[in-house]
Amino acid sequence: MDLLPEYVEFSVSHDGANFEPVGAVKTVNENERKDGVFLKDYSVVLEKRSANFVRVHAKNVGMCPPWHIGYEYKGKAWVFADEIVIH
Repeated sequence: MDLLPEYVEFSVSHDGANFEPVGAVKTVNENERKDGVFLKDYSVVLEKRSANFVRVHAKNVGMCPPWHIGYEYKGKAWVFADEIVIH
């Protein structure tokens, strides 16, 4: 019973302090009840550029929906990332 983030934003930086947004992917109608484990790819394609830092920000859905086991414990939703690939 996984929950996907509302959106995932990608930003790049040369100094680690000033980040430039380079893309975002919004989750659309995918947080309905699904049992088991599933995967969702969030990716953006950029023009070739140099960067020293990449920031990936995934916005969770806030609170677990009523059908989720975490709801009965007044649980906040979590986001877990298995792999982040940059090439």
